[in-house]
Amino acid sequence: MKYLWITSLFVIIFTIGCDTSRNFTMGEEDQLTSVTIALAPSFQTPELRVVVELLYLDAKGRQVPFEPPIRDQFVLTPRATEFSTLRVPIGENRIIKVEGYEYGDLVLEGRQELSYVGNQPISADITLDPIGVPLLIIDTPKLVFSPGEEVPVEIKVKNVENLFGVIVELDYTRSRLFALNVEAKALNPNEDSPFSKSLMPIVHDLNSDPAPGRMAIGMTMTKGQDTVTVGSRSQTLAVATFRAVKPGAAEIKVRLIRGASPKLTDQNGQPLENLDQTQKYLNPTDGRTPRGVIKIEIE
Repeated sequence: MKYLWITSLFVIIFTIGCDTSRNFTMGEEDQLTSVTIALAPSFQTPELRVVVELLYLDAKGRQVPFEPPIRDQFVLTPRATEFSTLRVPIGENRIIKVEGYEYGDLVLEGRQELSYVGNQPISADITLDPIGVPLLIIDTPKLVFSPGEEVPVEIKVKNVENLFGVIVELDYTRSRLFALNVEAKALNPNEDSPFSKSLMPIVHDLNSDPAPGRMAIGMTMTKGQDTVTVGSRSQTLAVATFRAVKPGAAEIKVRLIRGASPKLTDQNGQPLENLDQTQKYLNPTDGRTPRGVIKIEIE
């Protein structure tokens, strides 16, 4: 199978007026807005078929399609930006889901939840991830911080089975950031880390200024606990917190040491399968969005 990469989607949402031509289950049939999606590939072949669909969260937090479905599909051509416009009921908890198919097989997917879609223009940046490849991802809720502000970094995984232990080292700009702590939790108060009741992560600040700081994190389940399986929706394992020290550009990235960082193991201490693929996505050199690098500004 050929590999196809899309770095991001830039989504612009704006209101264009009312429309009562569709009977949606949300009871908002008289308040529709127009969602315009611009998809710009970094590299792909003409065989990539893209399906874009709008979902919503129901009262139980489940991702549910509208009835009738709100979706569009098209075929990408090399180095061309494709635009798609959908009509969406105004309201809370809207989700943009994007899937990429190569010769009929689902190979890429991504989604983002929008807290509210209404009268004000908003934008979203969606990264499409490969199907079935174990991924370790670091993420932060924003990219601009003020001196003295805490910088939370979530450590996430997706597409993993039988996960029992995690070891990962983070390098960071020591002159701009100060390591505070690591907690087995998620930033979302409604989400819990599978390691929250197991051994706490271990933090070591190994280097001195001006060399890069280094944070070593180890997590493991305890005896009697089940292993962790995470599908295509990412699961937060821990939050590493830094403090922004002084203005300037700063970077936090996963340190790559084959067989040591990152290391995802099963209950027998054996590495999970396809970890070579995992490392390729942390800091790729071919234009793909890195999953293991965060660049922030302190100002």
